[in-house]
Amino acid sequence: MEFEKINTFSKKQLLHTADLIKEAVRLDWDLTGYGSIGYNTIHGNTYIWSENEQYSLFISDFNEPKIQACWSNAENGEETFINTKDMASNDLHDWCENNYFKANPEDVPQGELRVDDGYRGGM
Repeated sequence: MEFEKINTFSKKQLLHTADLIKEAVRLDWDLTGYGSIGYNTIHGNTYIWSENEQYSLFISDFNEPKIQACWSNAENGEETFINTKDMASNDLHDWCENNYFKANPEDVPQGELRVDDGYRGGM
Protein backbone atom coordinates (compact mmCIF):
# COMPACT_ATOMS: atom_id res chain seq x y z
CA MET A 1 0.00 0.00 0.00
CA GLU A 2 1.42 3.37 -1.00
CA PHE A 3 0.84 6.55 0.97
CA GLU A 4 0.60 9.48 -1.44
CA LYS A 5 2.46 12.46 0.02
CA ILE A 6 1.22 11.59 3.53
CA ASN A 7 3.81 13.96 4.99
CA THR A 8 1.77 16.84 3.50
CA PHE A 9 -1.58 15.68 4.97
CA SER A 10 -3.39 17.95 7.39
CA LYS A 11 -4.36 16.69 10.83
CA LYS A 12 -7.92 16.11 9.56
CA GLN A 13 -6.66 14.09 6.57
CA LEU A 14 -4.47 11.95 8.85
CA LEU A 15 -7.46 11.24 11.11
CA HIS A 16 -9.52 10.31 8.03
CA THR A 17 -6.68 8.03 6.89
CA ALA A 18 -6.75 6.21 10.23
CA ASP A 19 -10.56 5.81 10.00
CA LEU A 20 -10.31 4.49 6.43
CA ILE A 21 -7.65 1.93 7.38
CA LYS A 22 -9.84 0.76 10.29
CA GLU A 23 -12.83 0.44 7.94
CA ALA A 24 -10.76 -1.45 5.35
CA VAL A 25 -9.63 -3.88 8.04
CA ARG A 26 -13.23 -4.29 9.27
CA LEU A 27 -14.22 -5.14 5.69
CA ASP A 28 -11.43 -7.74 5.43
CA TRP A 29 -9.33 -5.88 2.86
CA ASP A 30 -5.89 -7.33 2.11
CA LEU A 31 -3.72 -4.26 2.67
CA THR A 32 -0.52 -6.01 1.57
CA GLY A 33 -1.37 -5.73 -2.14
CA TYR A 34 -1.00 -2.82 -4.52
CA GLY A 35 -3.11 0.18 -3.60
CA SER A 36 -2.92 3.71 -2.35
CA ILE A 37 -4.05 6.14 0.28
CA GLY A 38 -4.28 9.72 -0.86
CA TYR A 39 -6.14 12.98 -0.95
CA ASN A 40 -8.25 14.18 -3.89
CA THR A 41 -7.81 17.95 -3.87
CA ILE A 42 -10.53 18.50 -6.48
CA HIS A 43 -13.32 16.84 -4.46
CA GLY A 44 -11.87 17.14 -0.95
CA ASN A 45 -11.79 13.38 -0.28
CA THR A 46 -9.30 11.31 1.66
CA TYR A 47 -9.40 7.87 0.00
CA ILE A 48 -8.06 4.34 0.08
CA TRP A 49 -8.17 1.86 -2.80
CA SER A 50 -6.77 -1.58 -3.48
CA GLU A 51 -6.46 -3.45 -6.75
CA ASN A 52 -7.89 -6.45 -4.86
CA GLU A 53 -11.22 -4.71 -4.20
CA GLN A 54 -14.10 -3.76 -6.50
CA TYR A 55 -14.62 -0.43 -4.74
CA SER A 56 -12.68 2.30 -2.99
CA LEU A 57 -13.43 3.95 0.35
CA PHE A 58 -13.38 7.67 1.06
CA ILE A 59 -14.31 10.38 3.54
CA SER A 60 -15.29 13.78 2.21
CA ASP A 61 -14.16 16.91 4.03
CA PHE A 62 -17.70 18.16 3.56
CA ASN A 63 -19.57 15.04 4.69
CA GLU A 64 -17.48 13.68 7.54
CA PRO A 65 -17.35 11.40 9.46
CA LYS A 66 -19.36 9.30 7.01
CA ILE A 67 -17.30 6.67 5.19
CA GLN A 68 -18.55 5.91 1.72
CA ALA A 69 -17.72 3.30 -0.89
CA CYS A 70 -17.32 4.24 -4.54
CA TRP A 71 -17.84 1.85 -7.44
CA SER A 72 -16.57 3.12 -10.82
CA ASN A 73 -17.87 1.92 -14.16
CA ALA A 74 -14.76 0.91 -16.10
CA GLU A 75 -16.46 1.69 -19.43
CA ASN A 76 -17.54 5.30 -18.87
CA GLY A 77 -16.12 6.37 -15.48
CA GLU A 78 -19.56 6.90 -13.93
CA GLU A 79 -19.38 6.52 -10.15
CA THR A 80 -21.91 5.16 -7.67
CA PHE A 81 -21.67 5.78 -3.93
CA ILE A 82 -23.02 4.14 -0.78
CA ASN A 83 -22.52 4.61 2.95
CA THR A 84 -20.63 1.69 4.47
CA LYS A 85 -22.04 2.00 7.99
CA ASP A 86 -23.44 -1.35 9.19
CA MET A 87 -22.53 -3.06 5.90
CA ALA A 88 -20.57 -6.29 5.75
CA SER A 89 -17.93 -7.09 3.17
CA ASN A 90 -20.24 -9.45 1.27
CA ASP A 91 -22.95 -6.72 1.15
CA LEU A 92 -20.51 -4.36 -0.56
CA HIS A 93 -19.39 -7.04 -3.01
CA ASP A 94 -23.07 -7.76 -3.86
CA TRP A 95 -23.62 -4.00 -4.32
CA CYS A 96 -20.65 -3.85 -6.72
CA GLU A 97 -21.89 -6.88 -8.66
CA ASN A 98 -25.37 -5.35 -8.97
CA ASN A 99 -23.86 -2.07 -10.19
CA TYR A 100 -21.82 -3.98 -12.77
CA PHE A 101 -24.85 -5.92 -14.04
CA LYS A 102 -26.97 -2.74 -14.21
CA ALA A 103 -24.26 -1.16 -16.37
CA ASN A 104 -23.68 -4.36 -18.38
CA PRO A 105 -27.01 -6.24 -18.62
CA GLU A 106 -25.63 -8.38 -21.44
CA ASP A 107 -23.28 -9.99 -18.89
CA VAL A 108 -26.03 -11.21 -16.53
CA PRO A 109 -25.75 -15.02 -16.44
CA GLN A 110 -28.63 -16.84 -18.17
CA GLY A 111 -31.52 -17.50 -15.80
CA GLU A 112 -30.32 -15.01 -13.18
CA LEU A 113 -32.57 -12.03 -13.73
CA ARG A 114 -31.58 -9.56 -11.03
CA VAL A 115 -33.99 -7.28 -9.25
CA ASP A 116 -33.33 -3.89 -7.68
CA ASP A 117 -30.62 -4.28 -5.03
CA GLY A 118 -32.33 -1.93 -2.58
CA TYR A 119 -29.25 0.30 -2.18
CA ARG A 120 -30.57 3.14 -4.31
CA GLY A 121 -29.74 6.56 -2.85
CA GLY A 122 -26.87 5.40 -0.67
CA MET A 123 -25.35 8.87 -0.33
